Amino acid sequence: MTNDFDLAVYVKGDRKSTAVFNAQLLIEYVGEVVEDAFDLAIDELEVPSRVSMGEEEEVEVTVVNNGPAVASGTVTLVGISNRGDVYEFSDSFTDLAVGLEAEFTWDWAAPIGSRPAVVTWTATVTAPADEDPDESNNTAVATTRVTRN
Repeated sequence: MTNDFDLAVYVKGDRKSTAVFNAQLLIEYVGEVVEDAFDLAIDELEVPSRVSMGEEEEVEVTVVNNGPAVASGTVTLVGISNRGDVYEFSDSFTDLAVGLEAEFTWDWAAPIGSRPAVVTWTATVTAPADEDPDESNNTAVATTRVTRN
């Protein structure tokens, strides 16, 4: 499309000029289907809502393949506390069939310090070479409050 795209509208039976203030062009593409594309999504991010300092807990990310092809990718979970602590977990997967889920679980020890903290977790699933055209469902966020014993 270019900025000089013109639109002409004829309203049948109308004898006076009609102003069109808004128009929408819908284009339906009929052509080659990309066979290798798939839609990965973060189905669930499970982190403890509250944990005591030094306590060990599991953090878990569930990924689903919404198809239409078999999927491969990488799951990353990053936790950043308001004190600057960073926790990072990552794992790769291959051959995830359409409609199936893959679950990733890691052990995490809550930080020990002189004051409580809040950890903000961000889970992301990525696919190689732009094979996932819908990246709007590839991220999830959750928080954990770290309290004194």
